[in-house]
Amino acid sequence: MKNVYLFFLLIISIGSVSAWSYDSSYNYGDASAYAKISSSDIQCEGSKSNDLCAGKWYIDVSHSGDKFYIGYRQTSWAKATESGITGLQEISDGRIYPNEDGKFPYYILCAWDYDIADNEDWAWSSKCGGYLGDNYFSYKSVDCITKSDCNAGYLCSANICKKDPCYNIDCSDKCVGNNFTSLGTCSNGLCSYKNNAIVLGKCGIECLNETKCINNNYFECSSHKFKNMGIVKDKCNVKCIKDTDCYSNFSSQSSCIDGKIIKINENIKCESYNCKYTQSEDILNNCYFGCADSSTCNETKYKYYGIGAIALLILLSLIFIIGRRK
Repeated sequence: MKNVYLFFLLIISIGSVSAWSYDSSYNYGDASAYAKISSSDIQCEGSKSNDLCAGKWYIDVSHSGDKFYIGYRQTSWAKATESGITGLQEISDGRIYPNEDGKFPYYILCAWDYDIADNEDWAWSSKCGGYLGDNYFSYKSVDCITKSDCNAGYLCSANICKKDPCYNIDCSDKCVGNNFTSLGTCSNGLCSYKNNAIVLGKCGIECLNETKCINNNYFECSSHKFKNMGIVKDKCNVKCIKDTDCYSNFSSQSSCIDGKIIKINENIKCESYNCKYTQSEDILNNCYFGCADSSTCNETKYKYYGIGAIALLILLSLIFIIGRRK
C-alpha cells in the first residue's frame, strides 16, 4: 500500500526572511518514511548594508530523507511520486549561493524519503517549502559597500570597485622652491594644498627680515639667508673699529701744579671694539720761580725780597733817630 502526500504551500512574509524548518512522516505497517527540510535565513558572506552584500548571499540548507532538491523561481510545486521528485535539482546538505546576475532568486526545497520493511511493507513521504514565484528577493550582490571591500589601489563608487586615481599619489608636505606646501589632499590624481607660503625654518628659509649677531659679527637677512656683514660700528656691541671713532670725546687742558705748567691729555684708543680712556701728563714749562697761572711762569722771586729789605731799612732808621733824641 502506498500513500501520497499533498505538497505543503508555505505562506511567509517575503520581506522578512527567517530560518525555517518543516517535516513530514508516513508509516505503513512496518515501514516508516520521514522527510524534513531546513533553511537558514539569507546571509551575506562579506560586508553588508541593508539589502546589499559586498560578496555573496547564501543559505545553509539541510534535510532528512533519501533525496534533497532545490528549485529556483518555481511557479508551482514539483510533483512527487514513490520514485522521487521530478523537475528539481538534486543537492546535498551544506551552503548554497543562489545567484543570477547578482540577484537572489526565490527558491524552494524538497526532501523525499522511501522506506521498505523486511516484510516488504513500504512507505514514502515528501516535504517541500520555500518561496514560489518567478521573482527575486531584494537582496543584491555588489562589488563593494566601502573602500575596504576593494583591493589596494581601488575605491568604491556606486557599489563598484574602480581604480583609485589617487593611489600612490603622495600629497605630503613638501617644498616648491622656497615655498612650503602643507595639508595636501588628492583629487582625481592631483594634489592640492591648503598652505603654500614662505615659512621660517622650512625649505631653506633662514630668515625673513630680521638681523642677528654672532659674537661681534653682524648678520643681515638677504634672499632669506643670513649674510655676514662682518664688524659694523654700532652693531653687536661694536662701539668703535679704529681710534678715530673715539675722538668725538677727545679733550686736553693745562694746569699749574707744583710750580710747573703741565698739560693733561686724555688718550682715547679703540681696543676690542670699545673706546678705552687713559690720561697722560706733558710738562710744558718747569717754572723756576713758580707759575702764576696755567700758562705763565713768575719772572723772579727776588723782587719780593727787595721790597722787604727796603721796608726793614726804613724801620731801623726810624728807631735810630728816636734813640738819639732821648
